[in-house]
Amino acid sequence: MRASLLALLLGACLFTGTGCSEYHYFVVDVTLDTTLNGNGVRSSIQRCGVKVSNGDEFLVSYGTSDSCPLANQTSGTFEYSTKDSGELTFVFSVYDEASRRVECEIGSGTTSIPDSETTNHGTLTVMANGSAGCT
Repeated sequence: MRASLLALLLGACLFTGTGCSEYHYFVVDVTLDTTLNGNGVRSSIQRCGVKVSNGDEFLVSYGTSDSCPLANQTSGTFEYSTKDSGELTFVFSVYDEASRRVECEIGSGTTSIPDSETTNHGTLTVMANGSAGCT
C-alpha cells in the first residue's frame, strides 16, 4: 500500500510538473543478520532508529506504536525523503530498551546510497555489535 502510494505521488508529480523534483526519495530494505535473528535476541529488540548523514534522526515503527517492526520479523523497509541532494548514509540501529541509549544498542547496519534517481534504493544488514545491551 505504502509503495503504491509513493508511486502514485511520484506519478502525479511527473504528470502535473509540480515541484516534486526538489525532493529526493530513498527506499531502504533492512535485514537482520542471523546473529540477531537467533537465540532469542530478536525478541529483545524494543526500538529501532535511523540516523542520516544530513543530520536527520527518526524512529522506525508501525502505526502509533513506537515498537520496532524487526522485533517480529527478520526484514522490512523504510522510506525517507529530503530536499538535500547527493549521497546519503543511513545508520540503522536496534536497541533492547525503549530509551535508545547508546549502551542499549545491540546491533546496527550502515549503507550509503547515491542520489541518482527520483527514487533511490538501497539495502543494509543489521549485525550484532557484541553489546550485552541494557536488559
